[in-house]
Amino acid sequence: MAETSYLRNWLTVGVLSALGVAAGVGAQTAMAWRFGTSAQLDAFYVAFLLASYLPIVYQSAVADPLVPAYCRAEAPDRFAATVLALTLVAGVLAGIGLLLFQRVVVAAVSPGFSPAQAAMARGDLRILAAVPLLYGVAFCLTGVLAAQRHFAVARASVMIVPAAQCLGIIFGVRWGMTALLWSTVAGYFLYAAVLWVSAGFINPFGARWSDMRSPSMRLMVVVGAPMTVTIATGSLHAFIDRAMSSRLGAGSISTLAYAEKLNNVICMVFLVPITFVALPYLSAAVGRPDFVKVYLTNVRAALMVFIPAAIFAGGLSVPLVDIALRRGGFSPHDVARVSSAFSAYMVGLPFFAVAGLTGRAFVAAGKTWFLAIAAPAALLLKFGLNVLLMKRYDVAGAALATSFGYIVFSLVTLTALLSVKELRTLAREVPHLIFGSAAAVAALFVARVPIAAYAMPLSFVRRILIVGESAAAFGAVYGVLAGGYYYLRLREPKIRQASAADGLP
Repeated sequence: MAETSYLRNWLTVGVLSALGVAAGVGAQTAMAWRFGTSAQLDAFYVAFLLASYLPIVYQSAVADPLVPAYCRAEAPDRFAATVLALTLVAGVLAGIGLLLFQRVVVAAVSPGFSPAQAAMARGDLRILAAVPLLYGVAFCLTGVLAAQRHFAVARASVMIVPAAQCLGIIFGVRWGMTALLWSTVAGYFLYAAVLWVSAGFINPFGARWSDMRSPSMRLMVVVGAPMTVTIATGSLHAFIDRAMSSRLGAGSISTLAYAEKLNNVICMVFLVPITFVALPYLSAAVGRPDFVKVYLTNVRAALMVFIPAAIFAGGLSVPLVDIALRRGGFSPHDVARVSSAFSAYMVGLPFFAVAGLTGRAFVAAGKTWFLAIAAPAALLLKFGLNVLLMKRYDVAGAALATSFGYIVFSLVTLTALLSVKELRTLAREVPHLIFGSAAAVAALFVARVPIAAYAMPLSFVRRILIVGESAAAFGAVYGVLAGGYYYLRLREPKIRQASAADGLP
């Protein structure tokens, strides 16, 4: 029964995440059509990065630890009200801080900007100053809904912001960037409002000072304090990328941002459902023998999905980027730059999935101190790789540095989380994952046959059909090779006995 519930929640979140991805791709397409890879869009991305930095840190410092703390609270609703009150205070202070220090923070993130471009970024930041408050509230309420296992509403609401941005760009053509900025703020306001209603109209004024000393609050602090260091340090990777990309000329920041967004499409469709649903189950399994079983099952599923996805998307990056973004002000040259960066992200995509699941396991177990220790080392590694790779590979070097960083980080955290016996259990999957990778490469060769007809000029519909043929060919070949292999493997009695001995499905 528990496995059926888990699968149902996973599929629900997966479908809603796919719809959220569709809305996100629509917003990126509208931005590409209206702004291309312009200096104006570079300024927007810098301002939005600054406005969203603290909420992203807050998500892992408070919203994620809120799930296990809420599950163990004596009065969950009152505990949620206390956390929401703290969120409101933190959001207001963050917005005021951005307004007071806008010149300093913009200069720090974009040292390569011209004075005019820096002025544009500061103007954008003044409008986006409300985002920390609204985004933080949304993250807090998402944590409450996840703890209540109301996954559908939490994931469905994600598409509100990109939908608002898309509508703002389309219907606000005459106002340009101003329409995008205000539609972004309106989207986050509506996002937070929908979650607040769905969570049961939590009253932040019902919080009590005594709740600050409750065991649940102490648990959240113990788990969240190291995560604050971890995510605050980890999020600086984006600042390093923006700062170093700003020296590569106008459009470089937006080029890297487009590649990041397309990379996030795959993560939203596949990884977010796994990690979002896994955290409450991992939290409930802490201290039980099946904790490692839940974790390893998720890792195995993630690798079986992300290895072929990375090979397919990386091998067909040019037509995928072309279909998603090339229109209006987005030129073929922009397609080439974005696709190269997107392919570089695909190198580390499977390891990013493993790192995400391992991080959730550390959060559930309350052992986030290790992540806090590893995060500064990962930041230094990222900076060094950027220096080495961006000189030769332009903005794709930043994406490649991110991939190499995730490879190292995932291996280190896996070693820290699992025992020798558990690592040995996971290592037995490596030969089969290698075969799955080989099957995906073979499928890619077949999938590239229809792409030979992908040449301009072609209609948009014809381009979609060609890529669809490639995807169908890839899926068919990979499904036959990998599916047949795993079917034959699971029929072997020794394999079934070994899985049962390890307590694995």
